[in-house]
Amino acid sequence: MWCFKNGQPVETIPLLDRAFHYGDGCFTTIRVFQNKIELKARHWERLKLACQKLSLVADFELIEQSLQHLQNQNLVLNGTLKIVISRGEGDRGYSLPKHAADIYIWFYPKALEQFQPDFIECGVLNQALGLTMPSLVGLKSLNR
Repeated sequence: MWCFKNGQPVETIPLLDRAFHYGDGCFTTIRVFQNKIELKARHWERLKLACQKLSLVADFELIEQSLQHLQNQNLVLNGTLKIVISRGEGDRGYSLPKHAADIYIWFYPKALEQFQPDFIECGVLNQALGLTMPSLVGLKSLNR
């Protein structure tokens, strides 16, 4: 697994980051196959919409640069990419930091076949979702 924060490789995550204390951010999880980020335009569109609705200022050029760096370090990428956009470190409660959002990118190389399940079990939820906060319906926020 590789992890980047704002384009720099990291091995730890700050304990005071609002994403992990309050769910203050958004994310997307993407399949990468043969160096191709699948459905990239849709993921970017959803992330941008989530940032807009959550009032997060995220540098998407930094995301592109980080992904390019990751590809330059590896001949072929196959696996899962997770992008988390966080409001970052700040004071407790409703006092929001003034800086741009922090961008975390994790890449998980493809798992060995023996660890992948052969089937899944699913069911039907009889509860309507997303009715309490209609402006957040469809967002993959960290606080859901």
